[in-house]
Amino acid sequence: MVLPVTLAAIVATICLQLWAGFALRPGRLVGDETEYLENDTEALQKRTVYVRVQLFSALVRLAQVIWSTPRQTGPRVVVSAISAVSVALATGVVETSAGSLPAIVTACVLLISVERVVLALHLWPDGVMGLLVLAIAALLPDYNAQQVIPVALLAAVGFAIRVEGAVLCLIAVLMPLRLAELPLGLAWMPVWITLGTFALLSVANGLRFGVWLPDSTISFNFSVARTELTLRNASVTDGIRHTLCARRNGAPATDAQRGTALQAIMFLAGRIRMVFCVESFVTQSLLANNRASYRNPDWLAPQRIAGKALRHSFTVSMLTLALLMPLVPMQMAALFVLMLAVYSAVLTRSRYRMALLPLAATLIGLGAAKLAAATQGQISAGLALTAFIGVILVFAPKRAERNA
Repeated sequence: MVLPVTLAAIVATICLQLWAGFALRPGRLVGDETEYLENDTEALQKRTVYVRVQLFSALVRLAQVIWSTPRQTGPRVVVSAISAVSVALATGVVETSAGSLPAIVTACVLLISVERVVLALHLWPDGVMGLLVLAIAALLPDYNAQQVIPVALLAAVGFAIRVEGAVLCLIAVLMPLRLAELPLGLAWMPVWITLGTFALLSVANGLRFGVWLPDSTISFNFSVARTELTLRNASVTDGIRHTLCARRNGAPATDAQRGTALQAIMFLAGRIRMVFCVESFVTQSLLANNRASYRNPDWLAPQRIAGKALRHSFTVSMLTLALLMPLVPMQMAALFVLMLAVYSAVLTRSRYRMALLPLAATLIGLGAAKLAAATQGQISAGLALTAFIGVILVFAPKRAERNA
């Protein structure tokens, strides 16, 4: 079956990534990119105060071994290729189920996302998580016995890439409950795969770092959240640094203080706002003072079209998705809302939201396909949800990624 829109999207994505790679060509690792590429266990033990799941780190180190260059070209190409696969899968899912015009909508959402293009040049696992979330979501609407093991395996890989993938494992475990008369061995297979993944990751970290857990970054992220709740108007970077210093000194991250319920609600609203709001990570953590050592960062300047797309395309896409949400498949929408809740809870960097973009673009395309047949109730629900997000964007507290 030929999918012309999907093929065009693949070609356009490859051209866009190549152009961005040559135009920006980052020359410096930023933040935990260094940790993902690091193979010196002793150095990692001295520098870090938590352990991660190791699969993404193994992937980028393998790419670096195969294609060793001073600018980490091999790993960057692999991450960019995974981002391109996400574009192809999202467009293909929509074109197969809804036709060419909705697929064009999905492709445009992904292609105009300069944030996706830029972050695909860096060694962070958000793009890989986006592909895995989308792959599982694509299997949910017509879930059957043949898909139990594929979903469980995809979820296990997601867990091994980044710890919030444990939510995908939960879905893999619960979904077989929908199937009547499923053989007992098959019904329990996701449970064994999940437990096996947990054990393998724990053993890997235990042998390497002496920490017999698959990951401890969730605990760290919650400590950052408590720090931010106590330190009013602190940037994300300030909260992370304060927590790091406290942990390395063996002290609590913050003084014990109890905030009011209203403060906690506004804090959570601020985290949700960071998922939807104007782009901040690339602008404040990479472009500011050219921390990533881009060869030509000027094409992302605010006055240029690419700069405007970088800052605003994700927000526009999310508002569009909110409007169309009542029209999309319920199972896929539920997965998106679940992942949004997880990222709002553990969000320390706004770049995490790139794990939501491929699924969001797919939902926009599927929703657009049903827009002509939408009922008044569906339109009203979409408008109400869009207005709710607008209220959060306007009134929720702002979180700076990094102080100027």
